[in-house]
Amino acid sequence: MRAAFWIFGAILLLAPTMHPWYLLWMAPLLAIFPHPAWLYLEAGVALSYHALYLANPGEPWQEVPFLKLLEYGPFLVLLGLHLAVHGSRKTPIDPQGR
Repeated sequence: MRAAFWIFGAILLLAPTMHPWYLLWMAPLLAIFPHPAWLYLEAGVALSYHALYLANPGEPWQEVPFLKLLEYGPFLVLLGLHLAVHGSRKTPIDPQGR
């Protein structure tokens, strides 16, 4: 299950397009493995709908860089902190298999 969590997360982060509903793949796994960064992104993705309200019919889609920073900035900081703290914990390998 944890492998699926990280695989889905990697797919979402490496995908060329992030539609808000793509994050629904992570929601069931977040119930089992609550992760602050992904929980923030699940909520912060609502900021991506700003372009819908700023768009006028027939005009190009307008992205606001500040809102993208609010959407993805805290996620990346929380993810980096998590990896810095938990990624450095290596489980020692017992040569006797215990």
